Amino acid sequence: MAVLLFTVKLIVSCGLLYGYYHFFLRNQLFHRYNRFYLLAAALFSFILPFINIPVNLFSFNQQHTGFIRTLKVINANGWEEPVIIYARNNQWSKWLTVQSTLYLIYIAGAIASAIVLFRSLAWINQLRKKYTHEVIDQLKIYNTTEPGTPFSFFRSIFWDNTISLDDKRGQQIFRHELFHVKEKHSADALLMEIICCIGWFNPFFHLIKKEIKAIHEFLADEYAVSANDRYDYAELLVSHAITQKTLGITHPFFHNQIKRRITMITQSNLIRHSGYISRIMALPLLFLLVSAFAVKLTNKPLSGIAARHAYKNTTVVIDAGHGGVFRGANNIGMAEKDINLEISQKIKQLSAEYNVNIVLTRNNDKLVGNATNLREDLLNRVTISDQAKPDLFISIHVNYTLEKNSTYTGFQAYISGKNENGKTRRFASAILGELKNIYTTDETIKQREEGLVVLDKTTYPSILLECGYLNNPKDVAFITNSTNQEKIARKILEGIVKYSNAQTAGTANIQPEQVNSDTLSAEALDKINMDDIKSVDTDLHTNLATIYFKNGSVKFAWAKEMNDYFAANNIDTLPHGTQKHAKDTTSTVIFTKVEIEPDYPGGQAGWIEYLTKNLKYPQDAIKKEVQGTVVIQFIVDQQGKISDVKAISGPEILRAASIKVIKESGVWLSAMQNGKKVKAYKRQPITYKLS
Repeated sequence: MAVLLFTVKLIVSCGLLYGYYHFFLRNQLFHRYNRFYLLAAALFSFILPFINIPVNLFSFNQQHTGFIRTLKVINANGWEEPVIIYARNNQWSKWLTVQSTLYLIYIAGAIASAIVLFRSLAWINQLRKKYTHEVIDQLKIYNTTEPGTPFSFFRSIFWDNTISLDDKRGQQIFRHELFHVKEKHSADALLMEIICCIGWFNPFFHLIKKEIKAIHEFLADEYAVSANDRYDYAELLVSHAITQKTLGITHPFFHNQIKRRITMITQSNLIRHSGYISRIMALPLLFLLVSAFAVKLTNKPLSGIAARHAYKNTTVVIDAGHGGVFRGANNIGMAEKDINLEISQKIKQLSAEYNVNIVLTRNNDKLVGNATNLREDLLNRVTISDQAKPDLFISIHVNYTLEKNSTYTGFQAYISGKNENGKTRRFASAILGELKNIYTTDETIKQREEGLVVLDKTTYPSILLECGYLNNPKDVAFITNSTNQEKIARKILEGIVKYSNAQTAGTANIQPEQVNSDTLSAEALDKINMDDIKSVDTDLHTNLATIYFKNGSVKFAWAKEMNDYFAANNIDTLPHGTQKHAKDTTSTVIFTKVEIEPDYPGGQAGWIEYLTKNLKYPQDAIKKEVQGTVVIQFIVDQQGKISDVKAISGPEILRAASIKVIKESGVWLSAMQNGKKVKAYKRQPITYKLS
């Protein structure tokens, strides 16, 4: 997590929680509640920046729209953090950076705070060695002549021997210290000291520590006067209010918030049970903080267990490459055909967990359909696939190179050059995106113009997946291991689910006969995805166009795209005389603020990694000792393509490199507004530092 973002979240969350206490809970008589509220506030502030709760908007139906809208208003996603690029002129420049300097300042502050804490603990330990004690029911009582006594620390009470336990006031003081021991107040104090050492830069931690100490005294005072006159006890506090030595981790009787303590012990019992509303209203504040800092709104399927179930039952044909007399690649007695079949069968075996229906082209070591030659075998695979009417197709293979001592490694995906479309590329990216989490993966999608019969003749998204290299010992060890084959199968299935869910969430799945101006609502029209419009017949085009013009021609985001698509493909489906009235504004609007910001496929961490890995400090700028921050602005459209990349501020000499690296960043995840993909601006500050 970025240090700056962590620090901001920590201080803001802690400040809000303490602020609520200060204005609504402080000086109230529900001291036990306040004690645990403040401890929880300190711990929660530390934990909150690490929490990441993905909320997938597509997993909520219309019954939850109120909740989702609330999250969209509160959520603090989209904070733009500068990426810092350093010039590596010398060895010192690698270490003497602004970030490393801040780290050193933090470490110095933490060490100084720890030294103060250890000195206090050492002083208490010194007192234990200096004075004798007597044990009463596991309680150690030390008679001392030290200033600042009496005080307690865990199960030890350091008593001032000038105060007599036979005296009424001495007994009140002893009851006070005994309560500290019983309630383990020293544990609270020590915990807050440790928190203040770690987060010494956060002023609210120190305020919380001070308030917890005061609450401890309120509770102990309340116990001490329960069997005595509270006004005599108040007089006792005032009479001994003198300056003495105190420690932050102890509870000195006479030196903590004397005025507030007297106010508390003299208040009437009649008002001690008030304040229920102010206590309960802390819950909405917690919801606000979690929603703002911990929730991550996303428009892509969840990962892990949550992503293992497709929204619909997806049918996928898995083609185990080669078979029978066609062994494929061979190496040291291993045949590619066997590995292909093992992985394919493992996918089939696990598919039910993911709500995916798998059809295998072969389930044994024979040519498909009792074929007598290779061409017949391949065509039989295509026939089986077409008969299954699948949503997707994957042909499983293992790669091989004739080069000796080759360094080629990892998974690769191929698509057909004869049957290419956007869906196929997105499908390949989804599979590769999952496989890269378990092994080396080339995320560049390969394309062949010929030689891929099983891909060339399909009409659905189809890819050929190479699962490593058979002449690479490391790859062979990985893909032949049964445990790893299960990992490969699961990642392929997760990639299928990820792609399938994204497609399902982005389209209304409306058939041509359902698309008419009487039955289709504007909400349903808004959900139609252009990719699905392009993949259906012209009857749907005609019906959509009719509804579009009948409803005013400005409502639907896909309207202009549809017109452009018709024109580019010579599809004449628009009602006569209506095309000249087509005026779309929604699809051309470029949003500056959206509910879900455009996102790099690898998330913020992947984006920062991409920039720091690919962006080099311009040599001319290094020679001229130019540094500064360049702010790049660009547009991400509905297909995730980047355009209009320009530098809106920063040194001129640093702009070209910044623009170039943004342009080469590939396809993004589009912004979302009102459940639709939209064009949106994105800004990225890039800070160049010489040292």
